[in-house]
Amino acid sequence: MEVVFFKDYMDILFCDMVISFVTLLMYFLPKRKINGIVGYRTFNSMKNQENWDFSQRFYFGKWLLAIPLIILFQILSLTLLQIKDINLIEILSMVLFFTYSIVLMVITEAKLKKLGRANLPNKEY
Repeated sequence: MEVVFFKDYMDILFCDMVISFVTLLMYFLPKRKINGIVGYRTFNSMKNQENWDFSQRFYFGKWLLAIPLIILFQILSLTLLQIKDINLIEILSMVLFFTYSIVLMVITEAKLKKLGRANLPNKEY
């Protein structure tokens, strides 16, 4: 029974492992220089090195908090809710993933704007 369970849910476990690995990699070994290929890349994050450094740590740090919650949701879906349709769990997990990504992007951009305002010189008129 356990082998069948593991086999049936291997794709979910594999995706969880890949997402976790990439997030850990991006958090602990972020790209030091601004680039358009790897990392959290938006106009504000690529504006200067300070924004880049902050956005990489902030965005991926928050993702480190979310991954256990998504995995917990998947486990609860399988056990307590007893959802048997693996496709439904995959779809719900993707919806959680994309929703959290969008919310986190909005929060990160707001923090970057606040950081940008804090670095502006005080002008006296």
